[in-house]
Amino acid sequence: MTPATDFPLSRFQSRFDPVTKVIGYDKCAMVFHMLRRHLGEEAFWGALRDIYRKYLFLPASWQQLRESFERRLGADLTVFFRQWVDRSGAPLPALEEVAATGDGDRWSVTGAIAQTNPEFQFTVPAVLQADAGPPVVRELEVNGTKSFFAMAAEGRPAVLTIDPEYDLFRRLYPSEIPPSVNTIKGAPAVTVILADDLPEGVSKAVATLLLSLGIENYRVVGEDRADAAAIGESDLLLIGLPARADLLPAPDGKAGFTRQSFELDGVTYRDRADVFFGVFQPTGGQRRVTALFLPLSSEYAETVARKITHYGSYSFLVFSRAQNRVKGVWPTQASPLIHHWETGEPLRPSGLPGDTRP
Repeated sequence: MTPATDFPLSRFQSRFDPVTKVIGYDKCAMVFHMLRRHLGEEAFWGALRDIYRKYLFLPASWQQLRESFERRLGADLTVFFRQWVDRSGAPLPALEEVAATGDGDRWSVTGAIAQTNPEFQFTVPAVLQADAGPPVVRELEVNGTKSFFAMAAEGRPAVLTIDPEYDLFRRLYPSEIPPSVNTIKGAPAVTVILADDLPEGVSKAVATLLLSLGIENYRVVGEDRADAAAIGESDLLLIGLPARADLLPAPDGKAGFTRQSFELDGVTYRDRADVFFGVFQPTGGQRRVTALFLPLSSEYAETVARKITHYGSYSFLVFSRAQNRVKGVWPTQASPLIHHWETGEPLRPSGLPGDTRP
């Protein structure tokens, strides 16, 4: 979805394409999630029970829904509904000017949440993890182009994360979006690299996999013919595990691969009926993603190749005898909303100018 196709939730009537699905289903779900956090459990569920009793089998407008939530909350929700229901767009907050002052077990962390036009007014969770003590959790008020905050910590600050659980409906930065099956499905062009000594049955599954993923613009080469241009600029689809280590990005310790087995989250899979499919973010170069299709034999390769497309939102999949056993999403660590203090990084002692902010 692009800004040109975006529209307010209040204009949603029915789902008939991907854009209307995103607005009417996905955004609507997030709006109700934020409303639940704003009202609290008792008021939120009480209002839904009121709505059920009053409007069962009857149409209800957004204004009537708002009035039901207001009665339970005992406060006006005009700003909330005007912002999240009646207007389009979403905020793109960023963490700026982060600093820490203190000594020993008394520290203060300051910073600002910045946003560009269009500006939104919202609260967002902040989690500060220090070297000692439990995480400090705060709800930060954001209004305008820059909102300053201060948080106290027991021990030297380690990590500050804004919106760690994605509770706010907001635009995501590219670094916050993990690679997924849908990423390779949407690739404009793909270089398919066949590993050396690939079983014949696995080679036959390539056409099925490409057709299932809807990849039309591709070229197929052996790994001995994968030139520097293909490695550095094209999205890659690896069929079997290549001998060349430069073709597969390191999965940060979450997974490991050999031609006879693979390991995921500490579990080793080595049965001939096991199949792995994963999509990895590159660690360098210009290509967007690298996908790996790794059947441990040819027995179930083609059957699994037909199924992968149905798991579009997942980063990795494990199949056994053509049945999905494991699916998940790679964690993301880089974000403009995360600040890490490196070990040994000098921090300002308390009592120096600049310790406080408005």
